[in-house]
Amino acid sequence: MLLKNLENTTVMKNIICFETEWLYNHQDKQNRFNLNTQPILQWLKEFYNIEVIYRKILTRNDIGYYMDYFNDRRRFKNYQIIYIAAHGTSQSIYLEGEEDPLKLSELAQIVPGFFEDRIVHFSSCTTMRNFEAVSEFKKQTHALRVSGYCKKVDAMDSAILDMAYLNALQNFKVKTIEKEASKFQQHYASLIDYLQFQIV
Repeated sequence: MLLKNLENTTVMKNIICFETEWLYNHQDKQNRFNLNTQPILQWLKEFYNIEVIYRKILTRNDIGYYMDYFNDRRRFKNYQIIYIAAHGTSQSIYLEGEEDPLKLSELAQIVPGFFEDRIVHFSSCTTMRNFEAVSEFKKQTHALRVSGYCKKVDAMDSAILDMAYLNALQNFKVKTIEKEASKFQQHYASLIDYLQFQIV
């Protein structure tokens, strides 16, 4: 595992983001909005001089294609944060081109090894609600950490906390990740509690 070689390094740097369509989707009109993660990613890219890959996904085939592509090439191994922005439900995310939600158990099996030693952040409503399913996803994928929200969240509020979390990850080290995650949670305690944000 890569983790053994990274314990004393700051590894939370480059980001791969998969985002579904917000404005033109199957959601009720009240759940549609013209808000995306690109401004957050651009700010982080310029401030930290990191690399960011951003891809729109609509179907299982889309996310499978990109996961396979990025997993099969050595130059993408140093992208340590996987940021998935979508509508969600318990232990699942919605892909706007699919009728049924994509369960974490299915996501874990699409490209074995893709999430290994990476932090996976779900910017989606209630995906983290089922602790057992999230823990199993982490165990199955060998992800370093899995994070996200346990309740339905306001788009702007979650975007603010996403920004704060992705910013904090730039300074996390594997060896001290528990301590640094705890500091982050203390610093943003009120918003974390309000949005039921969880790191597993």
